[in-house]
Amino acid sequence: MKSIIATGCDGNYFHFAEGLVRSLRQWPQLAGLTVGLLDFGLEERQRQWLAEQRVDVRPGGWDFEFAKREAWEATKPWFKAYLCRPHLRKHFPGFDVYGWLDADTWVQRPEAVELLLACAGRGGLAAVPEVDRSYAKFVNTPLAWEFESKVASHCLGPELAASMRMLPQFNAGVFAMRHDAPHWEHYREYLQIALERVDPADSLSRLAEQVAFNAAITRHDSLTHRLPSTVNWMSLYAAPAFDVGSGLFVEPSPPHQPIGIIHLTTDVGAEPVPVTGIDSGESCLTIRTPLTFAGLANLQRSLPQMRALIAEKRSPPASDVPPAQQQSDYVSPGLERIDAAGYFPQRIIGDRAGCSWPYLRREVPHHWYVDRRSPKTGFLNVDESHILYNLATEFRGRRALEIGCWMGWSACHLALAGVVLDVIDPVLANPQVRGAVSESIVAAGVHDSVVLIAGESPYAVGEFARSEGRRWSLCFIDGNRDGEAPLLDAQACELLMEPDAAIVFHDLVAPDVAAGLAYLRDRGWQTRIYQTMQIMGVAWRGAVTPPRHTPDPAVAWTLPDHLAGFQLAERADAPVDPRAPEASP
Repeated sequence: MKSIIATGCDGNYFHFAEGLVRSLRQWPQLAGLTVGLLDFGLEERQRQWLAEQRVDVRPGGWDFEFAKREAWEATKPWFKAYLCRPHLRKHFPGFDVYGWLDADTWVQRPEAVELLLACAGRGGLAAVPEVDRSYAKFVNTPLAWEFESKVASHCLGPELAASMRMLPQFNAGVFAMRHDAPHWEHYREYLQIALERVDPADSLSRLAEQVAFNAAITRHDSLTHRLPSTVNWMSLYAAPAFDVGSGLFVEPSPPHQPIGIIHLTTDVGAEPVPVTGIDSGESCLTIRTPLTFAGLANLQRSLPQMRALIAEKRSPPASDVPPAQQQSDYVSPGLERIDAAGYFPQRIIGDRAGCSWPYLRREVPHHWYVDRRSPKTGFLNVDESHILYNLATEFRGRRALEIGCWMGWSACHLALAGVVLDVIDPVLANPQVRGAVSESIVAAGVHDSVVLIAGESPYAVGEFARSEGRRWSLCFIDGNRDGEAPLLDAQACELLMEPDAAIVFHDLVAPDVAAGLAYLRDRGWQTRIYQTMQIMGVAWRGAVTPPRHTPDPAVAWTLPDHLAGFQLAERADAPVDPRAPEASP
């Protein structure tokens, strides 16, 4: 049978769709499968990439006429992407089976796609109920059924909602239907009813399309194939586990079957989340990782380190984890001092043994700080914070960009230095994180000079710069540290910097981050690195004078091989690492 997998997105969600397409194209079993995408506002370069990947791109529209459409267009134009699914046969005519995967899904195992299409090919619809023994939706939320009944009544009225009461809800983000399935007609019919009832100002209204999808399933229960949760793993309800043996995301509950299709969901997105690493079915370590297609590739590259830790059956040795009383806060002489600790009441000294990231320099006896609400992700330490602050003071009154702010510690130091700051981080879509960041910058009195943007770099950087006419004099890159992300951030930012500008990096101890600094050096920027716990670096051009720095003389500093070609930003009277080249005057 002739099948197609379709999806759709605008330019803001293209990074998700890119992961989906890459995940589909990696499998020889799916090489002959047509992939289609409905364009709801892509950029030309994005369309070009899709063409190179043999994706059939068609224009997307509203697909329905209804009384309040203008209100939706004015306030929530993205809603039209929800309305195309009942009309896939119109957009991509001539197929026997139509599969749909939301742009924020990706395929880890090809068998899931094959099962989805094969079941639909037998007649009817194949979909996945939002039910699994691991989902918090049912473990921790006993009123979930009542909430779904309330949404159905709101969108379709109490009579139709009564026929769906207490039935498991199917997710409309992953499904397949044969071209002649009776569901199509009722999917459109019920969605038309819902569109005439709902209002864009009502938060429940965005679920109208999914309610219509489930009403059609209820109407044709005998022609609906119920597939397991591994065919559409809802990350919103439970993070998968990571099997260090197979190198795959798996169910968090035994028997830990490999997951076929990961559904990120907008609430999770590309934000790193805690994941349990398992070995032979037993929990062995905690990993913080995005659940994206690129995130899996980064985990697979780190498998040797993970397996070595597990084989040793221990946490990092005590000698590598100095007790808190042996650690200290160090600040290089010659740096202007700043103390922002009072604006971060949740900032505490972290337990390095709880961090599985392989590039944490546990041997450096400086305090490693974390937020007590998320104790496995560190801040810049005190010395690094002072370097950033002193770098930023040179740009006082000018515009600066920060990529990756976490809980706002670095953003606060940048703003206190006097720059006008734009902050881009996908984690700001999380209301708790955004609230914590806002509280700290308000407490510091710098909220008027800080703009918070929930977005994924580098795409959000270009979009924001274009929409606001932005160029920056200073950029601090401390976002995704894996794969090509730091390099792509550096490339995007370079195009948007003023003639006199500096781009700063944190965590250069990670080779992928160093690739961003190396790119700028090769492009003619001057560069220096700062010998700190996690190693910072700066690239600059024009009339900029980065501060010098004296590393803590009590530490026997070393330099990773991938940084051996960079100059150290050390003061003339500082002890120099014998492995490093001589710093320029």
